[in-house]
Amino acid sequence: MSARLPTKLRVSALIRAAQAAGDFATVIKKGDETAGQLLLLARQRNGVIQVYSRTMNSSGDYSWTIAAAAEAGDERPVDDYLDRQKKYDPDLWIIELDTANPERFVDDELI
Repeated sequence: MSARLPTKLRVSALIRAAQAAGDFATVIKKGDETAGQLLLLARQRNGVIQVYSRTMNSSGDYSWTIAAAAEAGDERPVDDYLDRQKKYDPDLWIIELDTANPERFVDDELI
């Protein structure tokens, strides 16, 4: 099991990593600074939109999965998913990434 960093620190590291890679990241919804759930809204340059969710597996480690996806022009599935999650979890963080390769950020052990 990995050490649990405060969510605020994870968000800050993610934004800095995106900027260093020449991409864009911003906080869409700020949640609990210590233990808030983190969702990444990835807008790829090819028009695909994906929401990555960081969840704990049965062994106590975290991994990223695609929780929702949409094509450009029909963002409803993503918007609906985010709306449900915001109602369910007021401590939720949503970070928007504008990048050609969101996988490089979800594979990073820091976030």
